[in-house]
Amino acid sequence: AYIPVVARTKGANSTNFVSDLTVVNTDVVEDLDVNAYFTPDGSSNFFAAHMLIPAGRTREFSDVVANTFAGQDGSGWILLDLSHPRALVTSRTYNLQPTGTYGLGVSSRPGDAIASGEQRALLQHWKSGYRVNVGLTEVSGTASNVTIDAYDELGRRTSTRSVILRPFEHVQLD
Repeated sequence: AYIPVVARTKGANSTNFVSDLTVVNTDVVEDLDVNAYFTPDGSSNFFAAHMLIPAGRTREFSDVVANTFAGQDGSGWILLDLSHPRALVTSRTYNLQPTGTYGLGVSSRPGDAIASGEQRALLQHWKSGYRVNVGLTEVSGTASNVTIDAYDELGRRTSTRSVILRPFEHVQLD
């Protein structure tokens, strides 16, 4: 399983993005061993960590990029080598501000979310003055060419962008 995007980075307009990771061991008898690998944006190098989740317990890894992966900064993705089929994993990436937080939950994904040659539609709410980011993560170990077409509310193509992803690379398009 993988979490397609995690961060500990400053963004546009004084934003400060942080990700927390939550791992649940639903097995009430056996402990859960998890090997996790963080791959930063623009790199095929990774940082490894081992996580032990006691039987029937939940562990939260706050600010997972900085606190679990040797104090790294930046954004990227996490591969989780789960030893048990009853493991549940989710994350939250949010803008940490003195007045509070806002962000999104990102669930774990299977390793074959979009296969070669497949097409997917991603619906995005758009409003004048808003901006949209798109994150892409290559998880198979093979370079991939991804084409993104943007359409307006009338179905007219407004732009096209192609991105070549190296093996295990994550990129964010602003």
